[in-house]
Amino acid sequence: MKGWTGPKGRSILFLSGAQAPRCRELGEVKMAESRTGKFQDQKTLILIVFVLLALTVLGIFVAHRLSSGPAPVAGMSGAASSQTPVPAAATAQGNEPRWEKTASFGVWEVRCRKDAQGPAKGCFGILEIKDAKRNQILLTWVIGRNGKGELGTTIQTPGGVLLPRGVDVTLGEGKPQNFVFESCSQRGCFASAPLTDAFVEQSKTAEKAKLTIVGLNGKATTFAIPLAGFDKAVAAVKGQ
Repeated sequence: MKGWTGPKGRSILFLSGAQAPRCRELGEVKMAESRTGKFQDQKTLILIVFVLLALTVLGIFVAHRLSSGPAPVAGMSGAASSQTPVPAAATAQGNEPRWEKTASFGVWEVRCRKDAQGPAKGCFGILEIKDAKRNQILLTWVIGRNGKGELGTTIQTPGGVLLPRGVDVTLGEGKPQNFVFESCSQRGCFASAPLTDAFVEQSKTAEKAKLTIVGLNGKATTFAIPLAGFDKAVAAVKGQ
């Protein structure tokens, strides 16, 4: 390999015949390595784009599931025709319907819906079990008509319950009757059953009803519910 100094001090090299092929080989290797590097970069970029698209689709799916929420409950944001309405509140403001207590039978109340101007429209019987220390409602038992106009009863429990177990309702010393959980919301879970004449007749001779729910930890909790006035509340709801 020889060289000489050209214009402006630049060095110019001359390759001998044996050296020229070797340099061409080195150049080809460098070009191949460059193409391989670019190909690897393209594969990495495609992989990153694919992962981002997958995460975006997953995020949209999760957001849709969260926004759709649980199945609606009659008397709330939708109409579950097989359930007895559980009103969100006894009273409302503005043009919303108001629920007012119209009668009391023991620990049971009868509340009727009243518009701003007009007669009572629809009534239900209700019993609320409260935590006196925290002033929170632990359990609500409602007597009313479902979306089909059929007389039924719904028990609203706290969340965190074992849904397949439902609510076992025992009147006095009778056999437990199972109320099936139909839906849950931020307000709790709702178990419903038709209100039969046999159930009402049995309630007349029983002092208390035992309502048993099972938590997710497998622990059972039983509420003792006074039945005095239950049959009268049912009669009042039937008469509306």
